[in-house]
Amino acid sequence: MFTSNLTHINRRGISFLTMLTLLLMPLLSQSNLSVRAAPAYTEVGGPIMSDTTWTLTNSPYIVVANVEVWQGVTLTVQPGVVVKFNKDKLLQVNGALIARGTAVSPITFTSNQASPTKGDWKNIEFSDGSVDATFDGAGNYTGGSILEYCVVEYGGSGVSGAAETDQASPLIDHCAVRNNQSSGIRGNGFLGPSMVIRNNTVSGNSASGAGGGIYVTYSTVTGNIVSGNSAGSSGGIYASLSSVISNTITANRGLGVYFNGSNDFLYNTIVGNIAPTGTIGGVAIRGTPQFHHNNLYGNSNWDVGVMSPPDINISGTHNYWGTVATEVILAHVYDWYDDSSRGRLLFIPYIQDPDPNAPVPPPWNLRANFAGGSVSLSWDAIPSTTTGYGYKVYYDTDTSGPPYHGAGAAQGDSPIDVGNATQFTLSGLGGGGIYTAVTAYDTQGRESWYSNEVMSLWRVYLPAVLKK
Repeated sequence: MFTSNLTHINRRGISFLTMLTLLLMPLLSQSNLSVRAAPAYTEVGGPIMSDTTWTLTNSPYIVVANVEVWQGVTLTVQPGVVVKFNKDKLLQVNGALIARGTAVSPITFTSNQASPTKGDWKNIEFSDGSVDATFDGAGNYTGGSILEYCVVEYGGSGVSGAAETDQASPLIDHCAVRNNQSSGIRGNGFLGPSMVIRNNTVSGNSASGAGGGIYVTYSTVTGNIVSGNSAGSSGGIYASLSSVISNTITANRGLGVYFNGSNDFLYNTIVGNIAPTGTIGGVAIRGTPQFHHNNLYGNSNWDVGVMSPPDINISGTHNYWGTVATEVILAHVYDWYDDSSRGRLLFIPYIQDPDPNAPVPPPWNLRANFAGGSVSLSWDAIPSTTTGYGYKVYYDTDTSGPPYHGAGAAQGDSPIDVGNATQFTLSGLGGGGIYTAVTAYDTQGRESWYSNEVMSLWRVYLPAVLKK
């Protein structure tokens, strides 16, 4: 097995070849011979038995055998480091993992395959013996295991998530967890310190069971964007005995959120989640949570479904439903009035505009029409009686998904602020494809997550040429 102290064979090769090149330089200048340096990477695997740092100088690190951080040992990963995992390999943390990137230099945990796909490698697993994150009275991180400003992608080859905890409580903060199999983040908590998952973007993950984006128990999930995930049930978030606060949960397939327990479910925006006919699209609730100040509309079939027994009344006041008509809201809730085996959601009084303390709702139902080499976009306005929203059009021409850094349209580079308009035309980008999305912003300048994306194929009409 390789260990962290016996992994620099390739870099020694570089030094040897450098010396050889200098010795042969006179001959090489008079011939067609050339010398190539060995690839610059560091192979790792096996137990880490003493405090170790993975440095940017030695990056990328290739995990060729499972890596285990022993109890009492800390593995520190510097900003900008890339860690690539071979097929089905994992990083198990029994001690402490300090992986703190920055917004400019994130740490990347990814696949080592030439054409990466979901489930190429297993996961980063924090065992019940790992060092939990600690915080001061204001909630600021003070020590312990942490993933901060990290990218975790193409993992999840096992039955658990790409970032997994087993009765452990690391901090996962400001990370992009994307395109993983068997859940993006899976936290199996316990009656102890609550795992904190905050300010992350969790997208494009999938699971066959529940919790495509996030699956947690005994955790705090706050300030995240959970978008475009899928699962057989609860494609966005499965949360049991956990607090779910101030998240944007949108465009997930197989139910936005399944929430079980009596914890807080507050200040969330749940918009545009998709579920099969006859099933709940937005939030399914079991238990007696505090369910208030959420923005809920535009989800498939029902925005909320009550799973609690008929003797349970759930307090669900001061939420926003995209309408001020009580009878319409009632049609958006599946509870005792639809099935007497279920409890009731007590949703009156409700608020008439999106809650200003919840995330700004993203626009929805973006559409595209072609006409003479240009594409006309339109989208549904955010329903509101008093609050004015503006919109920004984003586009790109090379790849799908954010960030959209397109340039060259006659109307300007991406993004284009279109004010309160709900339609806009792009032109002047030539042939090929264009990927478009729209965001909303409020009077405080807060911006939403992206709408659904539309890929537009430009139609280029060439003059007819007669063959001789």
